[in-house]
Amino acid sequence: MTMEHLNYNHELRKIKSIETLRKLFSEFISLARDILTDFNNQSNPDFHKIVYQNLLQRLYLGISAIDILFDKFLKNKYFKYPIAIQMRTCILDSITIAYLALFIDKQNDTKFREQVCKLNHPLAREINDEIIEKIKNRDSKYDENSKLALSYFSDNFTNEGGIKLKKVKELKPSDMVKSLKGTPLEWYSDIYKLYKHYSKYEHYNSISKNLIEFDVEYEFDNFTFSTAFIFQAAYMTMQFMEIDKEKIEKMKLIRDRIIEVEPTFDKI
Repeated sequence: MTMEHLNYNHELRKIKSIETLRKLFSEFISLARDILTDFNNQSNPDFHKIVYQNLLQRLYLGISAIDILFDKFLKNKYFKYPIAIQMRTCILDSITIAYLALFIDKQNDTKFREQVCKLNHPLAREINDEIIEKIKNRDSKYDENSKLALSYFSDNFTNEGGIKLKKVKELKPSDMVKSLKGTPLEWYSDIYKLYKHYSKYEHYNSISKNLIEFDVEYEFDNFTFSTAFIFQAAYMTMQFMEIDKEKIEKMKLIRDRIIEVEPTFDKI
């Protein structure tokens, strides 16, 4: 064993709560899997419930991937890099979950759909660019792209005089977080600090190597803090999906037990 591995093992011994965090991961993964399976048996769920099912599925897969990566992380600290990238995705989904909660109206889903339209627009714009490129190149397959655009992004396109992309204001993570200000979810805006932190990992830059080398214990604290926000997002999602109350309560208990990993974190 090299000196580097010996030093890393010493760092990991200082982090006594890794297994506790992974136990919470395991409980969340099991609960989320059951909920997602049950939801598939529902008939004609409301639009907002379908969106939240999609988001819960992403959190389920994201945490599952992070848990697997922890096996690598325990042997090699550099695997905190892919964990950070996956955490960023989960954090962004959690921001989206909180933001969309501001627009839930069981009597009228117009405003909620408008927000989903904004979230869809970057991809709708890409498809539109592909359509334009195929038309320029006289590629007959442009019609397939057009049908795809209307099928998946009907609110982003108009079919009057040919398929055209509508003008839609796209949502940035910072915009969604700002919208939480002055609402009961204002406290949740602290999640943006974690999003900004993990964004430093996303693209190559002059400090990329330093980030990967940086203190493992510090980054583990960030993983734990991020998990607290993600579990809160999952808890909100399950409430909005209106699943069995007993399962919602289980998620609440998993969320609150994050203090077993780091006692200084207050319950969310």
